[in-house]
Amino acid sequence: MATKDAKILPDLAAFEAMKKRNEELEAALEAEKARKPGGFGLEISDKGCVVIRLGGGFPISLYLDKLDVLLGNVDQLKAYVETNRNRIKRNKGA
Repeated sequence: MATKDAKILPDLAAFEAMKKRNEELEAALEAEKARKPGGFGLEISDKGCVVIRLGGGFPISLYLDKLDVLLGNVDQLKAYVETNRNRIKRNKGA
C-alpha cells in the first residue's frame, strides 16, 4: 500500500501545480480579453524583454539593447515616417 501512496502523492502535487498554472493562464487570458482593441500595452516578459502590444496582431518584443537603439533614434524614426507618410499604408483591420 505504501508504494501506491508514493505513486499517488507526486501525481497529486503535479496536478495541483498544473491547476495553479491553469488558473494563472485563465486570468491572463481574461485580462487580455478585457484590453481595449487597438489599445497600447507594455509588459516585461518572463524572458526579460519589453513586450509592446498595439492591439491585434502579434506583439513586438525588444530586449534592452535593441530598445536603446530604437529610443536613441526616435527623432530619425519620426522624421522618416513624416517624410514618407504618403507611401506608408494603414492597417485596414485596425
